[in-house]
Amino acid sequence: MDLGDRVKNGCAKTRWRLLYFALVLPPIGCQTTMYDWGTYEESVYRMYSTRENFNVAKEIDRLQKEIDRSLAKKRRVPPGKAAHLAYLFHLAGDSQQARRCFALEKDLYPESEQLVTFLSKSLP
Repeated sequence: MDLGDRVKNGCAKTRWRLLYFALVLPPIGCQTTMYDWGTYEESVYRMYSTRENFNVAKEIDRLQKEIDRSLAKKRRVPPGKAAHLAYLFHLAGDSQQARRCFALEKDLYPESEQLVTFLSKSLP
């Protein structure tokens, strides 16, 4: 094999490598998820870590907007997010809104019905 054949062979291999990296690697970096998490996880963390400085009304407003936006965009609300919002409404003393959010959780995730029903019974 002379130098010209090696160069041609090397260029072909390089082209295939570039094509491989161009087609295979970009999807690896994609960070799409099945659910529209928003600030749900941070809200739960804030609720338990900063109990004395936790602003229930602010969290309710934030999570309610996120859930409304997710539903409007036909994105999936993560499991537990509506139930967490129901708990926040309970802490704020709004049992009617808490029941509405528990009902939404049951509609979105029928497998949560037993737990949500149990939690709903504790509402005044």
